[in-house]
Amino acid sequence: MAINTPTDIVRCHQFGIDHYFFSFPIRDFYTLNYYVSLGVCAARIAPPLTHYLSSLVAYDIEIRAYVNSSNAVEPDDPINNGIVGGWFRPEDMTNPIVANAIQVAEFDADNIEQEQALWRIYTKGEWPGELYYIVPSVHDKDILNRALPPEFVERRANCGQRCQRGGECHYCSLISSFAKLPIMKKIRDLKDNSSGE
Repeated sequence: MAINTPTDIVRCHQFGIDHYFFSFPIRDFYTLNYYVSLGVCAARIAPPLTHYLSSLVAYDIEIRAYVNSSNAVEPDDPINNGIVGGWFRPEDMTNPIVANAIQVAEFDADNIEQEQALWRIYTKGEWPGELYYIVPSVHDKDILNRALPPEFVERRANCGQRCQRGGECHYCSLISSFAKLPIMKKIRDLKDNSSGE
């Protein structure tokens, strides 16, 4: 059962409900520890917790995440640029770092058909097209998912989103700039021209 406030926990206990989780995304360890101490059985995480996956394995609760959303709270939230948000690609879900930390993948979808399509794509474990079509909060429509390297998730999974706190890491932005459709077309054209010589 999803709850919205700590007061709801009291109500759950009054009615004998012992499986509940806080319905809003949890963004920091302080809040996560607080709700775990109240007895939640699951937690829906959002950035920056989505970038501390190895630390989440220690929690004896179900970890849930919207895997196709940057999880920005406000329109001016810094993670609204999308690429540094708390999303995961279908290919990332089988990586042990992600699979051990996130037990329930949820989808940010406008309707049931879109959710079913995302479920099929994520179940298949790959998406060859533009990242934007499965993660709309990544606003750059030219980033090809298949051009992102397999180690992309390993760098992001435990980076703590240093880039959002004035850190030096800008890996996501750099790598995604090389995975853009126009650049990939130029690389393919260069390969085609060099093989014809």
